[in-house]
Amino acid sequence: MSSYTGDLPESKRASARRLSGRSIILIIVTVAAIVAAAAFVIYRNIQTFTGYTVERTYDLGNTSENVSVYKYADGFIEVSYSGVSYFDRRGSIWNEYFEMNRPIVDICEDYIAIADTKQRDVYVFDRSGLVNRVSTTRDIIDVEISKAGVIAVSENSSESNYIEMKDRNGNELINIRSIFSSSGYPVDISMSSDASRLAAAYITISSGNIGSRIQFYDFSWDKEGGDALVGTFDDYAGTILTTIDFMGDNNLCAVGDNVISFYRFTSSPSLITEERGIENEIQSLYINDDYLVTVVRDYSEDTLFRADIYNRSGEKAASMGFDLPYTHITLAGKNLMVYSSSACQLYGFEGNLRFSYSFDEHIDCLFSKGAADQYILVSGSSTRFIKLK
Repeated sequence: MSSYTGDLPESKRASARRLSGRSIILIIVTVAAIVAAAAFVIYRNIQTFTGYTVERTYDLGNTSENVSVYKYADGFIEVSYSGVSYFDRRGSIWNEYFEMNRPIVDICEDYIAIADTKQRDVYVFDRSGLVNRVSTTRDIIDVEISKAGVIAVSENSSESNYIEMKDRNGNELINIRSIFSSSGYPVDISMSSDASRLAAAYITISSGNIGSRIQFYDFSWDKEGGDALVGTFDDYAGTILTTIDFMGDNNLCAVGDNVISFYRFTSSPSLITEERGIENEIQSLYINDDYLVTVVRDYSEDTLFRADIYNRSGEKAASMGFDLPYTHITLAGKNLMVYSSSACQLYGFEGNLRFSYSFDEHIDCLFSKGAADQYILVSGSSTRFIKLK
């Protein structure tokens, strides 16, 4: 065996130099691309807007004052006492007529559930229209729907509360009964999007003292007739819980008159963190899979209101003050939109004001399409798809 330890031939040394030069150029180009991408993201997060352009306009044809509007799929639905309509960029897609006094609405991906308080029918819809009308055996308090069309209905009779789960065809899957005297009176339920887990909030009264309780149910594995109840948290003496909501499939928030709690719910529920002793009354709530937004009157700062934004683990992601006498709040990515009947303001999570505008017409709803600069503006009998500029 022989080995060579001398210098490289000139041709190989030139090739090595060319390879080294190409590597340096590649590194420079890669770093420049990363820096440019980061700069673009920063710019997009701090970019300010002064107006908007209208990308599409069409008439709704419904000017009823008793209409609630909800973001759905690529557009929105209008729910009134007389029915529901779905609209997207093409205009009116479908309409369904019914009579309700106090509609309850829940949306999960492609499915919509609508029920009337203290009645016994749940209307299930998807993008094509009515899927089925599912009947219950007791009066409805609350309804939830999963991404597969499974519905969970909180019902009551004279002495008991029931949580009934049915598929979109009306077939019963689960029926849970609890007694008011032991469990309390139900105020809210929330179901994971895959329908495998459910949580229920109750108001309790013990020895004349009011409190609250949360019960967690897991339906993801066969318990051979065992109880699906996997956890109870009742350390809420003197507190009235009003809202409980899944943030994704494994996290959940509970909000009361003086507390915000965050839970992790996989095989069993556990409390992650909570904020107790909230002094200022919560004026508004907004919850999606990623964030919880609370708005309170701000008596300690120069602004009228303060918005606190928490991630699903209960960590505070942002906090900002604002003065707009608002009626609604919503999130557009990592941006908070607050608006009234005639004006809106957009704030980045850093607290920077990115957009402030007063409209000539009445604002019914202003929905983000996901990006900070794209919205659906519902005003009276017309709708516009707009882009901020």
